[in-house]
Amino acid sequence: MHGLYHLALCYAAGDGVQASSEQAFIWNHVAAQQGHAWSQINVAHAYQNGEGCDPDFKAAFRWFRKAALKGEKIAQREVGVAYNEGIGVRQNLRHGVRWLRKAAISGDDCAQYLLGLSLLNGKGTKVNLYEAVRWLTSAAESGVSEAEKILFSLHLKEPDGVT
Repeated sequence: MHGLYHLALCYAAGDGVQASSEQAFIWNHVAAQQGHAWSQINVAHAYQNGEGCDPDFKAAFRWFRKAALKGEKIAQREVGVAYNEGIGVRQNLRHGVRWLRKAAISGDDCAQYLLGLSLLNGKGTKVNLYEAVRWLTSAAESGVSEAEKILFSLHLKEPDGVT
């Protein structure tokens, strides 16, 4: 499995072989079918972006979900985003928040930001300003500049600040 994954990386980067997104996709797909989580993520991204294959958002969602179920935080975030936006799957904001929360808890800074926004705006969950600020602060501390901007704007709206 790992050898197939590394072979796919070689084809993607042109490392020792002629670069080929099609070959990278093929070898990632073989490894993904054998359960390699990072290959599953790579196959999902390939389907999402049409790299080495035709774009297929439903297939991208299925592969992200397989990796997400293995605890891969990037895949968990992508599943959450897909549910929130209805990309490759029927839109379900509550499912989206659940998956974003899993990724956020695992330390994905982008998921922390997106979860904070959901909590701030009541998108798929009840508005919870305290929890929103907590997740946005975590994202900001990881360098997500958009989270910093939102926190700054919240402090401007609240004379005593929001903590």
